[in-house]
Amino acid sequence: MILYRLTRSKYVESAWSGTGAKLYGGRWHNIGRPAVYVATSISLAVLEVLVHVGDDELLANFSLLSIDIPENQIDILNIDTLPLDWNDPIPPACTMEIGSEWFEVSHSIGLMVPSAIVPYENNVMLNPMAKDFHKYINTVKHLDFGIDSRLVKAKK
Repeated sequence: MILYRLTRSKYVESAWSGTGAKLYGGRWHNIGRPAVYVATSISLAVLEVLVHVGDDELLANFSLLSIDIPENQIDILNIDTLPLDWNDPIPPACTMEIGSEWFEVSHSIGLMVPSAIVPYENNVMLNPMAKDFHKYINTVKHLDFGIDSRLVKAKK
């Protein structure tokens, strides 16, 4: 499964370390745990960044990466099992607990989770500490990336 990550260009070298997520946490895990969030499509990767970045000049400083992780290495979180507030703009503690528990019990590389922005699409939270994660780093590709500035101007 090809997964996509839009990251600030200055962090490309550490894009797969999970350091940012370890320092700041995320919707699906608690602070202190390295994680790498990726999207199942380029457009979703862009949307996941656009909700946090409002300046088209800033988007020029992003790089698009892809990684190929076998589907049998990705667990799937069923959206029907989630509490009603799972996609609130401020991530609730319950989603962080779900992801943090997955880290404790799973041996797979990723957990597919619904996007809070587009719930019918999915992101994948990767565990860079998983035993076999390093095997897939050689599949990483740096893709050409450009975005139509109208997407950001429409937000203003």
